[in-house]
Amino acid sequence: MLADAGRREALAALAGLLESNDAKVRAEADGVLRAVTGQSFGYDPAGKPDDRAKAVAAWKAWVEKEGAKAELIFPLAKARTRLGRIAVTVFGSASKVVILDERKAVVTQFAVPGGAWAVQLLDDGTVLVGSSDEKSITEYDMSGKVLWQAKDLPGPPMSVRKLASGRVLAALADAGTVAEIDRDGKVAWSAKLEGRPASAERLESGNTLVAVHRAKGDQGYVGELDKDGKIVWKIDDVPDPQRATRLPGGKTFVVLTNAGQVAEYDAKGKQVWASNAMGGPVFDAAVLRNGNILVADNNGLREIDRKGKVLWNGPYSPASRVSVK
Repeated sequence: MLADAGRREALAALAGLLESNDAKVRAEADGVLRAVTGQSFGYDPAGKPDDRAKAVAAWKAWVEKEGAKAELIFPLAKARTRLGRIAVTVFGSASKVVILDERKAVVTQFAVPGGAWAVQLLDDGTVLVGSSDEKSITEYDMSGKVLWQAKDLPGPPMSVRKLASGRVLAALADAGTVAEIDRDGKVAWSAKLEGRPASAERLESGNTLVAVHRAKGDQGYVGELDKDGKIVWKIDDVPDPQRATRLPGGKTFVVLTNAGQVAEYDAKGKQVWASNAMGGPVFDAAVLRNGNILVADNNGLREIDRKGKVLWNGPYSPASRVSVK
């Protein structure tokens, strides 16, 4: 509660709780500290005691030196929960999901039949995956065990996002539809769109942010749909957008696939920043807490800075989607 109100005395107490004997307490304290500060220091609640001790020492040193003046992020929101995990889908004949920790080390990986294209890491550590060839959505645990599945969807899911209701919001590209899929696999809500919706996410306002490509040749659009499926905000003539994400502060982050770029647009739809071209199509990208960007493309997974400098390359090729939690 103190952290949620931006009270700095919470920082030292939370850092102390990282030493708890209760793993759930450690995980909760770690999640709140990450969310409110944007820092991590490599702490893993389930890691080895010696590794945790080193990270706790780094946390305590940071709190003592920076805690009184560092910019804090509050109030806390469930959407800010961080597990320190990255998920990347690899499609093709060796279709799979790879889960990495924040140091880019592999935590686990498992095969996904039918072409893994959509992915979302969930708050409880499970993974939601969309299979393009099977037209299915499946929730897996970290070992690859199937926890829930919806098959025979109206179209292949290019993005999946679990909603508070338990339904899954999916962009069903070939069906030209954004839909909510319930636990029985039935379509509970849908909106028909011109073009191929490649991503969809539910905003705090209740509207749905969509990226739609191939609406007019190679041109598409980014828009917000109200609950009736009506477009109430739109950026038109966007070159092949395949993901749109609303950032804190109101800007919209967009993946421009054929241009091989990522870009940001303001509330008026004006492009205010774009990366350099990356030498080929970009299928997905996610903004990290440090401002760098994870890019998924035919070459695998890369981390770049805002100037386009490659900071890390991952051997996960071809990569279709990435999720950060």
